[in-house]
Amino acid sequence: MASQLQTLTKTVAESPTFSMDFTAKLPASVTPSSITSYGYSGADSALTLGTPAILGNTVLNTFSAGTDGVKYRVQVIIVGSDGRTYEGDGYLLVKNP
Repeated sequence: MASQLQTLTKTVAESPTFSMDFTAKLPASVTPSSITSYGYSGADSALTLGTPAILGNTVLNTFSAGTDGVKYRVQVIIVGSDGRTYEGDGYLLVKNP
């Protein structure tokens, strides 16, 4: 059975920092070394991404703007300290109250 992707929610006006934790995807003693890709797909290109950063086993990034009612799929690819690539993904729903 495939795991369900997490969905985070923000409003159009908000610019929150979201995190993607890679702990469960990384073997013991492997840590994220670099981010090779950080992007999104959705019905439009109105979402704005900040500059991603690594903090421990977590990738952080700020999202702003977006279109009300659109659910974007966020995808992150990192290189671990073992030289292998690891992928994380989830959803970001932009929804005004």
